[in-house]
Amino acid sequence: MPLQPKGNELPLLWLDGGPTFMALAEAMGTDRPFLGLPLGPILERTLQPGMTFEQMASEIVAVIRESRPHGPYLIGGWCTNGIMAFEVA
Repeated sequence: MPLQPKGNELPLLWLDGGPTFMALAEAMGTDRPFLGLPLGPILERTLQPGMTFEQMASEIVAVIRESRPHGPYLIGGWCTNGIMAFEVA
């Protein structure tokens, strides 16, 4: 979900970033794209009972690599999604 699609810098992929983060995307300027990655659809499709945090992160990595097969990547998130961003990295 492109919250701020302009710029030629490496995009920032914000885990579960929706319209709530529009102010942050705008504050970062237009040099770096700010893209939100909704986690709901990914986890609804793949979540299994007893699934570990690491397994969920692996599913997110697979989705990221579908659109950008090669890094580097800039990944962020807020609160629990910040921990998930660390695990994805």
